[in-house]
Amino acid sequence: MKFAKGFAIAAAVWSPLAFAGAPRFMTDALVHDYAATNGVSLGEAKRELAIQEEAGRLQQTLMQREADNFAGLYIEHRPRYRIVVKFVRDAEVTLRRYTRDKTFESEVAPYSLSELRDAEAATGKELIATNIPFQSGIDLHASKVRVGVKADVSTLKRSSVAPSIVEFHHQDAFIQPTIYAAGGDYIKSNERRCTAGFSVVSASDRRGLATAAHCGDGLMTTNLIPLAKQDSKNAGSYDVQWLWSSRIQPQPTFYTGSANLYVRGTYPSTMLVVGAQVCKFGWTTRNTCGLVVDLYSQSNYNGAVGTYVQVHHPNNYQMTLEGDSGGPVYVGNYAAGIVHGRGADGEPTEHDLFFEPIETLGALGVSVMLQQF
Repeated sequence: MKFAKGFAIAAAVWSPLAFAGAPRFMTDALVHDYAATNGVSLGEAKRELAIQEEAGRLQQTLMQREADNFAGLYIEHRPRYRIVVKFVRDAEVTLRRYTRDKTFESEVAPYSLSELRDAEAATGKELIATNIPFQSGIDLHASKVRVGVKADVSTLKRSSVAPSIVEFHHQDAFIQPTIYAAGGDYIKSNERRCTAGFSVVSASDRRGLATAAHCGDGLMTTNLIPLAKQDSKNAGSYDVQWLWSSRIQPQPTFYTGSANLYVRGTYPSTMLVVGAQVCKFGWTTRNTCGLVVDLYSQSNYNGAVGTYVQVHHPNNYQMTLEGDSGGPVYVGNYAAGIVHGRGADGEPTEHDLFFEPIETLGALGVSVMLQQF
């Protein structure tokens, strides 16, 4: 699916959630990437990035405290900078309990975010059960769930679990995992080439590398050191494995194409908002940055409904290609996820990145290795 291409982040905001100083994820590289991606000056990039984490914190708070009322939040770039915060009822009164800044604007929506997510989940389960290929996402602008299917759309409309919320359209192809060609290292097997994600550590202090599960078995480093699979999940919302060798020494760093950065922390998907910028590294397309357009993109991945974050470049540049799979996705020095795939050739999303949030590593009993201060 595809939403509006232009987003940006508004000016500084007063909020009871506010924190002192620059955002913890701010780096010079992030500022330059943001300025290049959005066509703004470095000063403007700093100003707009300064609120990205605050918007994420506000979103987290509203999801917890206003679950039946909060209808989503997104950053809008055109025709003017603003952050749109939607509610089902008492929109302005509710928003002003959390921020007085007029850059944050309230709007009324017909459905809460919880209702949209429930409708999307129910639709996905129904389509999986009937073996219908699909790809869906939540359009916060229109308060709709949009579902692309390779099936008779008219029949699905009549049997929809939530006809007032869900809109179907025909789609021929779906998300493609990008198999082909310390974090960001190049790894391969005889048949596949991928990119390592972040260095990870288990509860027993065994240290290894994370990458995409669809990269398969028999992976090795570029200097032919075999990497033994420790654990893997490869269906639904999980496309992740972690690898180990006594001959490598994983470090709390990741490669961006021009530098190795220390990992200072993680940036979970609950902190990301529609319109926020993230970057990724992969050995085919190298470092690319774009804006989140959907936090809840769903499709059938290996027989189960999977949810991934969709990222689009404002100028429709290619975000990822085959060979980037498993690579690190990041916000400054913070680990946000690993590369899963891209939109299918010929579809409106073919240039977009789909990534797995960093918190899914916990399902393998590992966590991202962090820089020690």
